[in-house]
Amino acid sequence: MKAILKDVINPKAMTERNHYVFLLSHMRGYTSVLSHIIGSHPNILGYSEMHQSYRSWFSFLKLKYKAKLVAKAQSGPKFLFDKVLHNNYTVAPNILLKPNVHALIMVREPEKTIKSVINMGQKMSTMVAWYRNPEKVTQYYIKRLRRLKKLGQKLEGKALFIDAQDVVDDTPKVLRAIEAHLELDRPLSQEYDTFALTGTFGAGDPSDHIKSGKIVKNRGDYSNIVVPERLLQQAQQAYLETTQALRAINKTV
Repeated sequence: MKAILKDVINPKAMTERNHYVFLLSHMRGYTSVLSHIIGSHPNILGYSEMHQSYRSWFSFLKLKYKAKLVAKAQSGPKFLFDKVLHNNYTVAPNILLKPNVHALIMVREPEKTIKSVINMGQKMSTMVAWYRNPEKVTQYYIKRLRRLKKLGQKLEGKALFIDAQDVVDDTPKVLRAIEAHLELDRPLSQEYDTFALTGTFGAGDPSDHIKSGKIVKNRGDYSNIVVPERLLQQAQQAYLETTQALRAINKTV
């Protein structure tokens, strides 16, 4: 109770006591499995998508209490975590440049990403109609990558860029890089906890893969899903431009 009263009396000071980790990425980019690995660390609170913008210290206050509602209780975690996957949620560059804020930017190659979103849309047909539309999914991907590129360019080398495929294909390398980036005192594990919202639509990966507590390497190839070649070419161009820019400016795995 005393800690809560302190937060209410001086919320800005409370937000400065913690460090914050933001995973900036896009849908179907292995973000759920990486978020669960990060959120299973004893010094990190949060594992799901909080669906909020970050424009001021008050946003951090909202994150702290929302994270406590959905995560397992932890006493005094050093880091609070959120992932931001959509352009309608803003993370202001001045927030990301704060010394106690740590950014991870992750991008997955376009074809599998786009087909994975469409596959999710087909399975969750009553949820979001545009997930089943190749044109709209491709535009989401391209616009999101453009935003990630702009953010990365404004971070002046402060972010860690991750190729999403490495999360599956070279997990130890990715985890060691994140540990160094965050200066964690304990290693991240490839096996992770499951939480209240694990596998819930809107909070991350709704498939059964995420419920396994470990990285599932052999997933569907979505060969039954057809995306017009012109859309894939547009997405590939955005992917190349974005990843080249992010690799040139920021730390890399």
